[in-house]
Amino acid sequence: MQKGEEALPDFAQKTVAPLEEIERFRDSVAKTEADLTALSFDAVKRMGEEEGKIFEAQKMILSDPSVSELIEKAIADEAYTAEYAVSFYFDESIKRIEGLDDGFVTERAADIKDVRNLLLKNLKLDLKGRLKGKVIVIAEEILPSMVVSFDRHLVKGIVTGKGSVDGHAAMLARSLGIPMLTADISELKEGTELILDARRGLIYEEPDKLIKRRYVRKAVKKLKSERYGANSENYTVGKYQTALFANIGSLEQGLDAAKTRVSGVGLFRTEFLFLKDTPPSEEEQFEVYKSLLSAFGERPVTVRIFDFGGDKTPDYLEKFAEEHDTLRGIRFALMEESLLITQLKALLRASVYGNLRVSLPMVYDLSDIENTRDLILRASVILEGEGYKRPDSAESIERSYDDFSLGIMAETRQSVLKASVLAENSDFFSIGTNDLSCDLFNLNRFESHGKLKLKDKNLLFKSVEDCIDAAHRAGIEAGICGEEALNLKSAKKFIKAGADYLSI
Repeated sequence: MQKGEEALPDFAQKTVAPLEEIERFRDSVAKTEADLTALSFDAVKRMGEEEGKIFEAQKMILSDPSVSELIEKAIADEAYTAEYAVSFYFDESIKRIEGLDDGFVTERAADIKDVRNLLLKNLKLDLKGRLKGKVIVIAEEILPSMVVSFDRHLVKGIVTGKGSVDGHAAMLARSLGIPMLTADISELKEGTELILDARRGLIYEEPDKLIKRRYVRKAVKKLKSERYGANSENYTVGKYQTALFANIGSLEQGLDAAKTRVSGVGLFRTEFLFLKDTPPSEEEQFEVYKSLLSAFGERPVTVRIFDFGGDKTPDYLEKFAEEHDTLRGIRFALMEESLLITQLKALLRASVYGNLRVSLPMVYDLSDIENTRDLILRASVILEGEGYKRPDSAESIERSYDDFSLGIMAETRQSVLKASVLAENSDFFSIGTNDLSCDLFNLNRFESHGKLKLKDKNLLFKSVEDCIDAAHRAGIEAGICGEEALNLKSAKKFIKAGADYLSI
């Protein structure tokens, strides 16, 4: 939970240069008008025409000639500073409106506060506090411009001391999918763990494990319903059901799978692109990823970074593999930096064509994710240097690139032990039961996993369950990739444990 303050700071009241203060005020008005235009455009783009009208109404308040006339007169006649004159004028207006016994009219006070705060911000006083991680924002009052500036991936809920369900801030919060509730906030302390149930009007402070588990299950169920919808293929074992994804090893397989009702691609093995005499170019990879993403539309496509090392390596990497025979998966890829950056550039460019998720093979600890993110940033910088832009500023989709979701293949003993910290730094988990079994029980990848003893299978199931629990606690999804997903008994256990999808 993070508390917000609406109280204004103290301002210097008098100035010895009123003409300069009037110029500062006029500059602030021009900047604020531009801010409101941008907020209106952003609201229309993200939410709709009605939401955009909120900020058009605020522009009307700002452009009212009497507002500027009275503020400039106060500066000139009383030698007030621009900050003091703005604060004094708007505060008096707000007090008069809030004193009226009319809910519709008093709601306008929030819009006037918004205009005031934007003017003060542009006079170099920023009243909006910084958000620290994923939070529920607690404040006596939330204004419309604050809501529209929130990142819904960080702001998970809003609790205000006053406000209306019909107010502009509440309307914007609903459009962004951010739960919002008005309640007594006097006893709520910053840093407290909260669960906000806006639908039922409940706030749980420092919830116990039972309540947490109940709401995690609700959140996961809602996520799956929103993400996959009613028209996707489900995997049903008895009374248990989950989404069905496809594992594919070539573009042809992927295009065939796209014609079915699978919910997405859980694993696209990219090694086939590299198993030639020379490494694939960025353009060659881009065309493959673009074709696959375009075919699946909004359905998620999970592309795995090339997974070499151990017993599978293209000829041009054999010498390196022999010198680093203990390396495998993402650590092997990170050592082959130029190959990995080329693949990342192709993926960033392809991301604009669909719902791309990229998974890292054989992750051992957080450094594997952090090192990859560093290379993703470098790949983005290189693309910018080559003239590619983000979608909102690119001249065409062909010259654009965008971010993608980054997850891990949880398929090593270490990734199970460190599942919580890895989940906090990932967008999703793909649990690879084949390689996880190999790592847990010292098998080679060609041995049949059907030979696993009962106690070994129980350890595998416990490891999978630990990964799923860690993922759900972090608010991300966890799916199963591997042979065990084809086993009806195993599939039932995975689904019962909360697996969000099975990829086969």
